[in-house]
Amino acid sequence: MPFVRRADLVLIVAALVGCAGDEPQPILIGISPSLAYSNRDVRVILRGSGLIPSFRIDPSTDDRVAVMDGFKGRIGKHETWAPLTHFGWLGPEAISATLTAKSAEELALTPSLCPCDVELTDPRGRTALLADAFMELGPDREPPVITVESPSAGQLYCPGATVHAWIIASETPPSHITSLTWELKGSSPEREVRGRCPLEPGTSHVECRFDVIIDPEFLPDTRTIFKVTSVDDVGNAASRENPVVLGQRPAVFKVSPATGPTAGGTNVIIQGSNFEADSRAYFDNTPLYPNGGIVSKDRTNITGYTPAHPEGDVTLTVISRLGRVSMQQAFYYREENSGGTP
Repeated sequence: MPFVRRADLVLIVAALVGCAGDEPQPILIGISPSLAYSNRDVRVILRGSGLIPSFRIDPSTDDRVAVMDGFKGRIGKHETWAPLTHFGWLGPEAISATLTAKSAEELALTPSLCPCDVELTDPRGRTALLADAFMELGPDREPPVITVESPSAGQLYCPGATVHAWIIASETPPSHITSLTWELKGSSPEREVRGRCPLEPGTSHVECRFDVIIDPEFLPDTRTIFKVTSVDDVGNAASRENPVVLGQRPAVFKVSPATGPTAGGTNVIIQGSNFEADSRAYFDNTPLYPNGGIVSKDRTNITGYTPAHPEGDVTLTVISRLGRVSMQQAFYYREENSGGTP
């Protein structure tokens, strides 16, 4: 018997079965996924054999054609069942269906009910049962997991600095992320900065990298918070706050002594303020010895030995995580036999 395709038909299965009454008994061997939360719709696939749809005769050709009508299914046990809807025929060994959140709520009201049975009735009224095959987990109340790779808690910045942010939100499928937002809150509420990360629909893992500038009007040594919030598809929300520390930019006042031989080795003291422990001092592009200098405990001095350099003035640059500061003509290199500054 030839196959016929029509817009209102799914498939012709004359090759699968012979005459009426020859269709095999439906058998179920599995359901996927085999567990789900009750506060979201879930699309399941029933697997087995003999999953044959009903037929009707096409009057224009007298061909027998398959239509996706007549399948019924449910999940539950005893007197409590949740219906399956929106069946889709994938072949004689697989059928898809939807367990709606509204239906699943009935199962969730009796936690001891599951593992639940799965029942499928074909269009000819023959039933297949798969016992203890599906687990109803109740409502999903787990919020997304947020990771803030940068800025780390307690990281030091200064007003006007750029924060290289990196945030991550993740969920366990079938849950997915619907929102990932961030905000930088400081001493001036009206100058807070906010943003939203772009998302792919249905994604369960989001990584977002971006740069944000700390407002120059934020006051140093005040509480500044980098906050991240994520929401999943059923409304579960999570937030993560990382406090960051705002400090003053470094400042340079003077270098003592202000001159030395071109061979280097002059022990100098750089006087200033807000020198963090990671501060490094450079004469032009060459660091003081050792390691760019040693910072005093009160953060007001950097001491070290000058590197070798041709005769002439040099620019002093101090670099730290709070920024950089420079002083031109901060030190003069003289030839050892020149007898002094020009």
